[in-house]
Amino acid sequence: MTKKSTIEEITTALPIMIRASGWFYMEAARALTEDFGAEGERTVRRWLRRWGQWRGRELRKGHMALGLPINVETLCKNWDSAAATYHLMDEWEKEGSWHPGNVKVPVKKGECACPVSEPWRESDFWLWGHVLCDEFHIQFVRGYHPDAVVVIPECIMKRDDACTFNFVLPPNAKAPEAIDPYPGQDVLKDWQRDTEKNAVWCGLRRKSRITAGRIYFLWEVLSEFHPDEAEAEFAKIMDLWAASRAANLRNQKDEEKWGNGPESLYFNFDHPYRISWEAETKVKADGIEIEVSYCPFAETWNWLGGLSEMRIYCERCYSGIASNYDAAFTAEVPQCKTRGDEVCRIRINGKTG
Repeated sequence: MTKKSTIEEITTALPIMIRASGWFYMEAARALTEDFGAEGERTVRRWLRRWGQWRGRELRKGHMALGLPINVETLCKNWDSAAATYHLMDEWEKEGSWHPGNVKVPVKKGECACPVSEPWRESDFWLWGHVLCDEFHIQFVRGYHPDAVVVIPECIMKRDDACTFNFVLPPNAKAPEAIDPYPGQDVLKDWQRDTEKNAVWCGLRRKSRITAGRIYFLWEVLSEFHPDEAEAEFAKIMDLWAASRAANLRNQKDEEKWGNGPESLYFNFDHPYRISWEAETKVKADGIEIEVSYCPFAETWNWLGGLSEMRIYCERCYSGIASNYDAAFTAEVPQCKTRGDEVCRIRINGKTG
C-alpha cells in the first residue's frame, strides 16, 4: 500500500473495481452464448461454478487461518470482497437476521449497493446477470462449507427492488476439512485487520485475487470444452472487455474532468495499481512507464498453475484500453511476469498533460 493512500481512496476504488468485473462477465457471457450456442451457455455455467467453488474454498482457508468458526454468520460478517460488503454492512447489521446457522440479509437498489450488476442493468442484461447470481452464490457457499446453502427469493436481476439472501447451515453439519495453502501463499497477509485502513486495503487485495481467478477459470473451461477455439475466443473476450473498460473510463474522464494525458488514465485506472500493486511510475513528455514488481494477478495465476497462459490478458488488456480510451494512445508490455520476466513493464504512449 502506498503511504499516500487514504482510506477514502481505497474505499472509492472498491466499487469501481467490482464494476469493471461486471463488464468482464457480461462481455464473456455474450461472446460464449453467441459463438457456441447452447454449448456456450453450459460453458458460462461451468465457468461460474468453478470460480465460485474456488472462491469459497479460498474464503474458508482465510477464515480458518484467522481461527474463525466456519458457519454462515462468519461467512457474511467476514466476506472475502469488501467491495461487495463495505458499503452494506451497516444496513446488514441493522436489518439482517443473524445466527451461525441462519442468516438473512438484504441488498437494496442504490449507489454502490451492487456495483457488479450496474453494467448489466444499464445494458438490459437481465437473464444472464441472474444466472451469475444463482450459479455463483450456490457454489461459493458450498465451497466455503459443503453443507451450506443459499436461497435468493428476491433478486435485482429479476427486476425486484432488492436482493434477499438467506444463508442456511443445517444444525447437524460437521466442521469442514482444512485446505492447505498454495506453495508460498501467506493466507493471513490478505486478512490483516489491525486497523480499519489495513482491513479495507486487504479487501482490495482480495478483490484483485477474485478477479484474477475469474479470468483464469474462464481460460480453464475454454481450454477443456472448446480446445480448438480456446485461445482465439479468450483473446476476443479480452479485447471486448478492454473496449468496454475504456469506454467506461472515458465517460468518467469527461464527468470528472481528468487531464487528457496517459498519466490521467493510469492514475484513475479501474484496477488501482498505485494502491495495491507495487509499481513505480515515470511520466515523460511522450507518455508514462509503469514498472510493476508485485502483481496480485500474477501471483494468483501462478498459484493456479496458469501464469504463462494468462499472457493473453496482459498482451491485450493495456493496448486495448489505451487505444479505445484515446485513438492517439498506444500501449506495449515489453516485460511481463506471464512471460517469465521478474517485473512487468507497461508503457502507455501519448502526449502527457
